[in-house]
Amino acid sequence: MRAVFRNRLLNTGILLAISCSFLFYAFSTGSSGNTTKNGSGCSCHSATSSAKVTVTTTGATAVGVNKSEVYTVTITGGLLACGGVDIAAAKGTLTPLDTTLTTSNGELVNAYSVLPSSSKITFTFTYTAPATATTDTIFVTGLSGDKSTSTSGDYWANAVNKVISVSPATDVNNNDKVLSFGLRQNYPNPFNPSTLISYSLNKNESVSLNIYDITGKQVASLINGLQTAGEHSVSFNASNLSSGVYLYKIATPSFSQVKKMILTK
Repeated sequence: MRAVFRNRLLNTGILLAISCSFLFYAFSTGSSGNTTKNGSGCSCHSATSSAKVTVTTTGATAVGVNKSEVYTVTITGGLLACGGVDIAAAKGTLTPLDTTLTTSNGELVNAYSVLPSSSKITFTFTYTAPATATTDTIFVTGLSGDKSTSTSGDYWANAVNKVISVSPATDVNNNDKVLSFGLRQNYPNPFNPSTLISYSLNKNESVSLNIYDITGKQVASLINGLQTAGEHSVSFNASNLSSGVYLYKIATPSFSQVKKMILTK
């Protein structure tokens, strides 16, 4: 994938600019345009027939218009000494949720050559649906590399395309005043150790509001039960957590939304 996943040669202090017809080990960042959205996948490295590389995309299959959900890409197999990724959406917007990803031409690519943990490499990002109801697709191509200066031990694979149903807004009319579901940005942000999370409901509904670390592990549950329509706020105290980026997600039977916050101690 255009040397997408090679380590930088720092000992020379020079980053060689090499095109796709040469070796690609001088590049540690990924490149866009390598998914099946634009073709068959990566053209600069070997396919997966002999390496058994697996790339999976996990996350919601239905998202409301203008709403966001968190997705995770996982790469396993191959030599997996390092790896990278190219993630593209047909219509929605993609946003990285940690430093392993960066944006390139509207797609997400690895910001550096990522090392495995527990025999896998994961990337986490937010997908925000377009403003109109439609069907969208997330395309992912991942690479498992051998961390050498040759591409011969690097193998790529395409994930099964993630098809997303983007549903109409659930706003309702109440006495000529439009009420809508909405999750606000926490305040203050960054915070230490407490912050306020506010949200609105357009009808009485069962609500969950949970906190997750950047790997997707739930670290706190703030709300879990029936709530009335209107504006709501809840305080989150993170005194037992370490500094870093956290996600907070509100979910009801008809709505969900995710936002990011930063704990700085």
